[in-house]
Amino acid sequence: MLTLRHESRSPIASLTPLFGDRAARPARSADGEQPNLSCLIATMPRSGSWLLAEILWNSALVGEPHEYFRPDFVELWAAEWALPPKPSIRRYIDAAMAWTQSANGVFAAKLHWYQLDWLTRTIAAEAGLGAGSAVDLADWFPDPRYVLLRRRNTARQAISYCKAATTGIWFVTGAGDRSSAAEDYDLQQIRWFEDALIDHESRWRMYLGGCRATLLEVCYEDLAADLTGTVQQVLDFLGLATDGEIPLPAPRLRAQSDASTDRVLSRYLAVRDELEPRPAGMQWCERTRRFVKAPAPANNHR
Repeated sequence: MLTLRHESRSPIASLTPLFGDRAARPARSADGEQPNLSCLIATMPRSGSWLLAEILWNSALVGEPHEYFRPDFVELWAAEWALPPKPSIRRYIDAAMAWTQSANGVFAAKLHWYQLDWLTRTIAAEAGLGAGSAVDLADWFPDPRYVLLRRRNTARQAISYCKAATTGIWFVTGAGDRSSAAEDYDLQQIRWFEDALIDHESRWRMYLGGCRATLLEVCYEDLAADLTGTVQQVLDFLGLATDGEIPLPAPRLRAQSDASTDRVLSRYLAVRDELEPRPAGMQWCERTRRFVKAPAPANNHR
């Protein structure tokens, strides 16, 4: 059984807020044995994936669930594991598993859809497979168990996604971290965020349906309502049942929604069906903080 206890913990890395004190964990190295179980958190933005990752980290039973397959983090993690800046994907995966598994031999990672897409395309390219060839991660990770973490209320999820992407504030650990309660978000942009989230969940389901996937589906709403019960469900799914209570620090992350979210949600739901669905090729632009049409490919034939 799990119980939450309040304790001050410091982040183990500056990349993203993975929680806990790495120095308190048994030392690992690339020479360590490979894990015997992999927990892959399949998720979408604003689904509570860092909240789940934090609790799993604090249990000391489920590795260090981080975004190891985020393309712009690969060189940083490679340096952490004493790899060259651009290692082969086989060497990179092996190092990730060896360096970050927990003492019981469990490796964990969380992946957004675009990260899975990058990972499988990179594997296919290095393996010399044809474009569009299917890649089953069961061939690359020992006994992979997928936790599909989703959110039932995709409208509220889209508002959270839009707010974070627009303000640049992705995490809240206290009242002082909250962004201003602006309510003038472009409702059309929110519709496109929601369309993107629904599309990514659909792509995850297609992938998981086509591979050897042992799957547990978890909803953010259930996680937020019952942290200990939901995490115990995940541990049971992984075959990591506990004999006694595991005292866990209360999570540092806090919900970012407030009264302004409810007001935006009310305005959005009133007009959602009248808004334009996300056109093909529409992508988020960090510079303008808006969705824009993807630039046309350069024409080099003159």
